Amino acid sequence: RKLSTEHYHLFVEVIFKKKQKLMDQVNITLYVDGNFPKKYIQPIIKSMNSCAVKNQLHPDITFNTSVVYPEK
Repeated sequence: RKLSTEHYHLFVEVIFKKKQKLMDQVNITLYVDGNFPKKYIQPIIKSMNSCAVKNQLHPDITFNTSVVYPEK
């Protein structure tokens, strides 16, 4: 699609279960610039959700994926 990723940032936040060293939730956020086409938001989220590593983790772990535009 020839989309530049120069100003994109991927942020991963891991939340652990209380009093345990087990992952409970993972939030994956892709921060894009204002030029990112809105028509690609759902396809990129679908791609993020089909990550091979993510799919190998325990099914009880909750994943949240999102794409965020800069605030104006």
